[in-house]
Amino acid sequence: MRFKKILLLGGNKIACDCTKYLNTLLEDSHSKNTATKIHNTTLSVLETAISPSSMLRTLCQKLNLPYLCLTSRFDIENFILDFTQDRAKTLIISANNRFIFTPKIIDKPYIEIINFHYALLPHYRGMNIPTWVIFNDEKKTGITWHFVTKDIDKGAIISQKEMVLSKDSTALSVTRKGMELAFLAFKEFINNLLHKEIVGRDSIENDFVYKFKNLPLNALLVQNLDTNLISKFLRSFDYGSFDVVQRPHFVYANKCYKIGKYQIKPQAKECLDSQVEFKMELRDNVLTILDNAYQITIHLLESDEMTKKEIIQNINELRAVATTNTTGGGGNQSPPS
Repeated sequence: MRFKKILLLGGNKIACDCTKYLNTLLEDSHSKNTATKIHNTTLSVLETAISPSSMLRTLCQKLNLPYLCLTSRFDIENFILDFTQDRAKTLIISANNRFIFTPKIIDKPYIEIINFHYALLPHYRGMNIPTWVIFNDEKKTGITWHFVTKDIDKGAIISQKEMVLSKDSTALSVTRKGMELAFLAFKEFINNLLHKEIVGRDSIENDFVYKFKNLPLNALLVQNLDTNLISKFLRSFDYGSFDVVQRPHFVYANKCYKIGKYQIKPQAKECLDSQVEFKMELRDNVLTILDNAYQITIHLLESDEMTKKEIIQNINELRAVATTNTTGGGGNQSPPS
């Protein structure tokens, strides 16, 4: 085995699945090494997001693996530098992890880093990718495992898998399917990576990176959008009960509401073939919108998070985008900032 130590960073199901699989591989390797007295590889886990009922922490306790939870970028960087100060060959596996590795870590010749990304690189580099592929109306997306370099999501590609998107896809369904595909890919390449060097496939140049603060329509739904755009908007922010991105808002008559549960119903075929007048009605904090494509119902919660001035400013910024129904074109076009 090429590595003395393995450190897994991240959280959620993909981190648990990779941890369990790695632990099994290492236990098999350790049993074979006992007779030859070869030094055993160690596995440690660092969770990078706080979860009151962490599946990853529970798993590590069950498997008796070293576990720590840190969320500060400063603390995470210092932990990694301390963890690797013995200069032992170390593999860092980033699985559902938002920490950006710094040159202090990447430049160490005894550290090798691989990362799981929610997209078919080189398209859609950056953050919140399940949100953007839905809002941009992509027909397919996927996952990538790649080596980490100083340039975000530009390292050589190790493995990729595709998934098909539909008009019913949500950010949550894309995330869950992405984790499933990522684990399948991980099982296919990790044993080879542990025992021999993998070069990977160079990633084609694509300079645009989606930043965490970049969200469709600035996370603000305004009046007079067609239902197709509203459907994409709602589904792109739908991570279920998980707070992955900020909750979207709706503005009506200079009043701001948080968007809650919603329902999207495609219109009957006879409506698709005719011109149904666009209607929007707000009654008892329930917004109903319909045209010839969809009938959409949204439950709203009153919010005072935005001032009237901020509302007007956001509406003015988004009006041109909303009326032209701009899409991101495969992740190469910048979103509204």
